Amino acid sequence: MLNQGIDAGSGAAPLEITLSQGGGQISGVVQDAKQQPVSSGIVMMLPEPIRDGRWDLHRNVNILKNGTFTFQGIAPGDYKLFAWTEIDPSISYTDLEFLKKHEGKSQKVTIKVKGSEKVTLKQIPKADLLK
Repeated sequence: MLNQGIDAGSGAAPLEITLSQGGGQISGVVQDAKQQPVSSGIVMMLPEPIRDGRWDLHRNVNILKNGTFTFQGIAPGDYKLFAWTEIDPSISYTDLEFLKKHEGKSQKVTIKVKGSEKVTLKQIPKADLLK
């Protein structure tokens, strides 16, 4: 359903929806090039593979002063995490080509039902965004 949507208009079959409290969590720390915790920035989470047109599934959180971050209530599946120094208003972070250019600097994470993952991310410097 998340990948292809639902066509509920062509048939009389009942539609059954199941909700679950089995969401997972990703937490971690973001480090700079010297492997020290950063004091600010944003971590962006996108479903893997990254695909155009499903920006409703992308989430981001601010990095706390001690370099930590947490995402909660995540649907099971594969995700890519990006740690940006800041959100530059001149850059479209929903641009698929921009994201693919920086995909090698992201980290893949798999979340299972009620799973919890801890990761260490390297922050992508602002200078790298403009390349």
